[in-house]
Amino acid sequence: MVYRAVRQRLATPDELREVARELTSIRHRRELISTVAATAAGSESFLETVGLRTVFAPKAFSGFIRQHRVRADGASFRLDMYDPVTRTAVELDGAVAHATVDQRARDVRRDARLASIGIVTLRFTYRDLTARPEWCRAMVAGTIKQRQVGRLGVSADSEARREFEWA
Repeated sequence: MVYRAVRQRLATPDELREVARELTSIRHRRELISTVAATAAGSESFLETVGLRTVFAPKAFSGFIRQHRVRADGASFRLDMYDPVTRTAVELDGAVAHATVDQRARDVRRDARLASIGIVTLRFTYRDLTARPEWCRAMVAGTIKQRQVGRLGVSADSEARREFEWA
């Protein structure tokens, strides 16, 4: 309900935070406050909150902008996570919005439009994020590293010889 209220602009995270503070005897109040805080940080779904809190919480991902809007090929898109330095988008795909053939085709067309303006998109499923978060982090960190190498004009081989700290 929290995500829907914010997404549909029925309430702001600040308004929900105030209500949660006033409801001192509500069950699961701590989780409600935590969920409201996640929406204030840009989460629009449970899966995005998982990504924000656990998978992409390390300092290495602090440069990402949550729910960033971009235009490509005449269309506007909102990216779950976006690194403006490397032009890397990360999409956290839950089964509800990304499971059907039509939804998958829409995602493929969207990714092609974004690629046409230099944005590479990495997509992770619920299962990826919950069962193998280390792999998800490694995929994003490796992509960012390679795209920084290309942006700086350094060869991938010479860059690979140097240690790169993602802490």
